[in-house]
Amino acid sequence: MQIDEDPSWQDPIIDYLMNGNLLMDKLEPRKIQQKAARYYMHGNKLICRSYSGPHLTRIKYPQTLEVL
Repeated sequence: MQIDEDPSWQDPIIDYLMNGNLLMDKLEPRKIQQKAARYYMHGNKLICRSYSGPHLTRIKYPQTLEVL
């Protein structure tokens, strides 16, 4: 099973939350801001907010192999 190491969907959200950087496209910054409202950073971990359950940690490629 091969897992891609390409930039993931999390990278723009993490960059926005950590540095406030947005893409220069017309529609993408709005989408990233809306998605980022559902997440927060705890150290170097991206955490998904949840209303009725536990907050979920989003993992990237190196940690996926450990989880599998």
